[in-house]
Amino acid sequence: AFEPLRDTRGARWGRRPYFRRAVEAAGRVQATRPYRSLQGSQLCVTVSSAFRPPEGAPGELHVVCGDLTWR
Repeated sequence: AFEPLRDTRGARWGRRPYFRRAVEAAGRVQATRPYRSLQGSQLCVTVSSAFRPPEGAPGELHVVCGDLTWR
């Protein structure tokens, strides 16, 4: 069911609120409100954080995101 989500080329992550909040508050962990997961009826939250790579490393700003089960 999630096969179409595997190919992220052309994805517009900047539209996602969790991504935008991470970029706006680089260095601080962000969390969404609990919501129903696409993978079932369980509640989850998305956490995200933006950071700059070490000096001399390629890239400007990186964002890491993950979903956690909310209990």
